[in-house]
Amino acid sequence: MISKPVFERPVLVSDFKKYIDDTSKMEFHFDFLNKNTLEETSVTVPYVHRWHPVYRDRVLARFYKLQEWWISQEQPPVTMMTLTTYQGPSERHSGDTSLEVKGHVVSIDESFKILQASWRKLYKVLRGRIIGKLFDYVLILENHVSGYPHMHVLLFCVLEDWQKERVVKLWCDKYQAGSREHGACFSDVHTEMRGEPMKTRDDINFIGFYLLKYMGKSFTEPGEMTKGQLIFSAYLWKRGYRQYTTSRNLSKIMKLDYVEDPAIQCVRVRLEGPSLDKEIYELPEGDYNELVQSACSKIKADLVRFGGIYESGI
Repeated sequence: MISKPVFERPVLVSDFKKYIDDTSKMEFHFDFLNKNTLEETSVTVPYVHRWHPVYRDRVLARFYKLQEWWISQEQPPVTMMTLTTYQGPSERHSGDTSLEVKGHVVSIDESFKILQASWRKLYKVLRGRIIGKLFDYVLILENHVSGYPHMHVLLFCVLEDWQKERVVKLWCDKYQAGSREHGACFSDVHTEMRGEPMKTRDDINFIGFYLLKYMGKSFTEPGEMTKGQLIFSAYLWKRGYRQYTTSRNLSKIMKLDYVEDPAIQCVRVRLEGPSLDKEIYELPEGDYNELVQSACSKIKADLVRFGGIYESGI
């Protein structure tokens, strides 16, 4: 008999829901001074975190830039690598494999840690011995129905059979991160045929959208998320895991363009919300980005002080 998905840590999910509700009522107020005209301008923006529609739009814009770069490079072939770790009882997994290898059923929290640690080790071997050089990639965390995580890593290169087999052995045998059957798999993005890289214009026209489909679940409004999506998102929030990361080169390519006017100085920042005191931060003259980051650091300290609300990457 197949067990139902395990939905654990209801307190963690309730904390996440509270975080979403509290931050939805918060706003940043920025006061700017034009040093040439001495005119002041005030701007109010919402408290943006990765479950906010503004963040979703930023991610979409970044993947548009990835798409443009990929086309400019004449659509080089890519290979999708999926990395999965052991899971607890669910609709598809009994948890028996983790009992055999780990001696216990791997929890969701442990599953995240195994994925992160094993990927760091695998990346070093890919770069040093298997691929043998720096390579571009986009890594995305996605949840199973039960809330357990797995990784999709889009490699901007072609792996030969011996390289794929080496990855499987490392992931399953040496790192003991997942089973032989489900641990490390390679697939063609277009046809979903194991082991074949996509390499023609017909295979995929919008590589950015292809990747975004794996992040789509996290873009669901928290009130409409399934239990598994809520658990997954709660762990991303509580443990500070990033849902997607890229190689350094692609990070630069996907960086959004901002236009700055040296005459405009941010002189005051305040954060307002129903559970917060009104805090005003006077900013001395200096670099705009540095000043705003400094102010946000102080604001983060207040968020911790006033109820433990915190999200990295303000």
